[in-house]
Order: sequence, then C-alpha cells, then structure tokens
Amino acid sequence: MTSGIFTPANQMTIPRLVFVPVFAILEVGRHYDWALAVLPAGGCAGWI
Repeated sequence: MTSGIFTPANQMTIPRLVFVPVFAILEVGRHYDWALAVLPAGGCAGWI
C-alpha cells in the first residue's frame, strides 16, 4: 500500500482549508453575498 499526501480524504479537505480564510476575508470586507456563496461550497466538501 502506498502512502501519499494526496489521498482522496486529503483532496476533499483542501477546499475546506482554502474556503475558510476566503470566507473570513469576505465577512470582514462586508461582502456578505459572496461569503454566503463560499460557505456552502466549503461545506459540500465535508458532506461528500
């Protein structure tokens, strides 16, 4: 069995790690409509 960093579980975690800071930046910048679009996108990665 090969041990790699890009396993399917890790590949599904990467979008969440990217979307959390993006969501925070959008919230601080008061771009609530975009933040509301990014939040479910990050949540879908965890749902899969």
